[in-house]
Amino acid sequence: MKLLDTYFQILEHNAQNDAHHFVVSMLSTHPVYQGHFPGNPVSPGVCNMQMLKECAETVLGHDTDLVEVKQYRLTGIITPQKTPRLNIDMTLGTDQDTVQVIAKVYDDQASYIDFKGTLRKQQ
Repeated sequence: MKLLDTYFQILEHNAQNDAHHFVVSMLSTHPVYQGHFPGNPVSPGVCNMQMLKECAETVLGHDTDLVEVKQYRLTGIITPQKTPRLNIDMTLGTDQDTVQVIAKVYDDQASYIDFKGTLRKQQ
């Protein structure tokens, strides 16, 4: 299930070679926040990984499968109320069949996610 424009929105995207900078808005109206957690919504890690995957897909121009997570370090809590606008710095390294992704999610106050993983084009 795609989360772009329901869970998050891309406000800006700038690229220089393989380095990409996104500014995203977290959308508090997504149904996931009704159960995670009511009254104190927290962005689920699996949704945050999907968000990173979808940012990479906007660059690549095709859907992908996440085939390996080498690192997912959560260094802060993302909530649509306290962290409504986030920066994502992403580097994409393309191999023959896969794309290596290194990403950092942060704002002016803190760093929230350090991610390394591998994507493969969907067949």
